[in-house]
Amino acid sequence: MLQKLGLVFILICLMPFFSNCGGKYDEVISLNGEFVEVMEDYVENLDKADSAKTVAAAMNDFSDKMDDLAPRLKEMAQKYPELKDPKNLPDELRASQKKSEELGKRMAGSMMKMMQYMMSPEVQAAQQRMSQVMGSMN
Repeated sequence: MLQKLGLVFILICLMPFFSNCGGKYDEVISLNGEFVEVMEDYVENLDKADSAKTVAAAMNDFSDKMDDLAPRLKEMAQKYPELKDPKNLPDELRASQKKSEELGKRMAGSMMKMMQYMMSPEVQAAQQRMSQVMGSMN
């Protein structure tokens, strides 16, 4: 359970780093669009999940997509270190912070729903894989 909460925290904390803006951060905008889409798909899949099998499938789909995105997200975080501090985000980045926060709230609710399936070996394996993919961003 603690690992789950840690993962939720990591994801929610990453969201403000990849907000809509313009000019200097055009490539961040593009990557943010992909990231938000992956997150929205994950939340929707978890919301629809009604068994350990469907929860594991949602987690594995998320991991597949994040496996591609993670290195690019890490690269953006390194390229734009000023975005690591949400208190010092440029004004053009703050505009979409609300959407990221709303998605984070939805995700927290979905994660709580899936907790009932956490004892399933299939879900535990999917969780392990997700942790490895997310850990690759560090």
